[in-house]
Amino acid sequence: MKVFYDLTQSPYIAKFKNISFVFSSNFYKEKFEMKLQSFISSETSKLYAQYNTFLRIKDLEVFFAIALYKRIEKRGLRIINSEGKDYIEYSNGFSTGGGVNWNI
Repeated sequence: MKVFYDLTQSPYIAKFKNISFVFSSNFYKEKFEMKLQSFISSETSKLYAQYNTFLRIKDLEVFFAIALYKRIEKRGLRIINSEGKDYIEYSNGFSTGGGVNWNI
């Protein structure tokens, strides 16, 4: 299994809604894809239990997908929106694209 420490070179991409998540390895990508729907369901249930109502927040599922991605990917982060703009955060904490208007 090949691991990419430079996420701009990685071919391992998972898409959810209008967001692409780039992974450093196929293992992390598959783990994300396998857990995504159950994670969204679990987090939605937690919000329901907390507030006793289903919250209708635009793109809440995308927020949960980003949260799961941050839990799984350990070698940095690269998220690309539908317009091709990306946010990159390297494992050393340096980031680019923080000022991008995401329009998710």
